[in-house]
Amino acid sequence: MNSTTTAFPSPSRSARRPSAAAIAANGKGSPFGRSSKLRVAQFSRGRLPGPAARVVGFTLIEVIVAIAVLASLAAIAIPQFANYRHQAQIAQAVADIRKIDLALRIYKTQNGDWPSTLAALGMSDLPTDPWDRAYGYLKIEGDLLALANARKDVFHVPINSDFDLYSKGRDGSSLSLIPAPVSQDDIIRANDGRYVGLASEW
Repeated sequence: MNSTTTAFPSPSRSARRPSAAAIAANGKGSPFGRSSKLRVAQFSRGRLPGPAARVVGFTLIEVIVAIAVLASLAAIAIPQFANYRHQAQIAQAVADIRKIDLALRIYKTQNGDWPSTLAALGMSDLPTDPWDRAYGYLKIEGDLLALANARKDVFHVPINSDFDLYSKGRDGSSLSLIPAPVSQDDIIRANDGRYVGLASEW
């Protein structure tokens, strides 16, 4: 009697082992269960699972330190910029006064006397000072009454014998006495034009 053996096909490797997609979808067939599914979802959203996720971004201490550094830099830079801007304004006022001084001298050469006002110069580009105020002018030579209002030094002696020409400076306030505190930031013409600059430096 012959025995007949029937062979049954063995299951394929793919049939025995669930696919990676099935593991990710069901969280089954993996030794890690649902944790594997969670990790796959986290990677799919661009986030790192576990301790690696905590290295992204800045801590509160880092933000505070950054703000403190920026505040320190601003505290240094802003006053320096303000001082630079003020020095530039003074330089502009000095240049304007010298320009007007030259126009006044030309006027006297042509007319034999100083004008009573700056408007008489007929300058189409007569400047205002860097603080957008008109320059002060006072004819002194040949006008004894003008001496009462002339700009004076600490001994109450006029600082010019021909005319006064000045800016009231940043504060916009001024007195005829140059040593007065409100006059110290004035930009003045003194010594009949031999000095033009800050009153505090004269």
